[in-house]
Amino acid sequence: MEIVSFKPQSVFSKKAIETFEKEKDKLSKIIPKADFQHIGGTAIPNAITKGDLDIQVRVEKEDFSEVVEKLKELYEINQPENWTENYASFKDDERDMPVGIQLTVRESKDD
Repeated sequence: MEIVSFKPQSVFSKKAIETFEKEKDKLSKIIPKADFQHIGGTAIPNAITKGDLDIQVRVEKEDFSEVVEKLKELYEINQPENWTENYASFKDDERDMPVGIQLTVRESKDD
């Protein structure tokens, strides 16, 4: 069993913002029409968080499958049992600030 520690969001805020901007810059070059949002505990002032960065990547329905394939090249698939026709998740835990990517179709029930 994994032991998870939680700390105030302020402990991670600077690193989370820097990491988000870096990932957003990288991803916007390969997914130029996507909308990128910093979500999760590190995005909420005064929250208690485990300190990972969550990024929502929002795309149009017609782009979803292609973006899934692009993200598979950059990240590990995460929780495939939760995937739907409008939602997929990825992760990269091999860094000083782990990153989770939640891909959603704009205006879908999973958005």
